[in-house]
Amino acid sequence: MKQQQVEELVSDLEDWMFEISRLVRKGFYISPEAVSFLANLHPILDKMSEELCEDEHAWNEEQQSEAEENNAYLADALRAVRAGG
Repeated sequence: MKQQQVEELVSDLEDWMFEISRLVRKGFYISPEAVSFLANLHPILDKMSEELCEDEHAWNEEQQSEAEENNAYLADALRAVRAGG
């Protein structure tokens, strides 16, 4: 599946869940079947969320490490230029 299709699926899910959440909080009724569906979906979405957050954290750490390495390289290069000039 293409990234755009995945993003559209996630966007639709976000919209639906926002509306369902809003209406349930207002006191609108959802069927026992719908509650069961949400209960079954909950651990799947929880796990997916945790995994994506872990991936994001690892990517952020990698980017931070890369930036620190680049900064150290530039600082060394600047010291070398100043020492030579």
